[in-house]
Amino acid sequence: RCWIGTIHSVAQRVLEQYGHTIGLPSELHIYERDQDRKTVFLQSLRDNGTDIDAFLNISDDREKKEREKIITQYMTQFSVVKRELLSEDEIRKKYESHDERFFEIYQAYQEALLKSGGIDFDDILVYGNRILLEQQWCAQIYRAKYKHLCVDEAQDLNKAQYEFVKSLCGDQIKSVLMVGDPNQMIYGFN
Repeated sequence: RCWIGTIHSVAQRVLEQYGHTIGLPSELHIYERDQDRKTVFLQSLRDNGTDIDAFLNISDDREKKEREKIITQYMTQFSVVKRELLSEDEIRKKYESHDERFFEIYQAYQEALLKSGGIDFDDILVYGNRILLEQQWCAQIYRAKYKHLCVDEAQDLNKAQYEFVKSLCGDQIKSVLMVGDPNQMIYGFN
């Protein structure tokens, strides 16, 4: 038996089956479109009573054109936090010289995502990894099912992808083969 999928699709399968074990909604929505993520971000600011124009440092109509650019920068920074699996201390160290409220803003965004019943695309790996680490019995199911694991383009994995694969393998996978191909794929063999 062979199971082929991208790293994200494998992690998403883990989430769909076992996300409830870490408190994720059973009907989980994944925000993949940037516009949807931005909408959730702006709602998180409103929910915290933040004047969005003041927050974004916009004082006139001409500067409102910059609004989209600033919001996009936050979305990019949030993705970096997730792809690098940064801890609270690492986030504060990396971003608070530019914005002392960055960690609180990030937390509010994460809470707004969950409150809306969803997560964003980068969260798929974060939460998938968390399930495999915190719920060892879930990880054991996959380790029992797939004895060999091949990962394409392993040299291009970011930290979140690498840690997910590592959590998926554990100590019981007999072999891990990392091969180069244009797409990052996981091949699980029974």
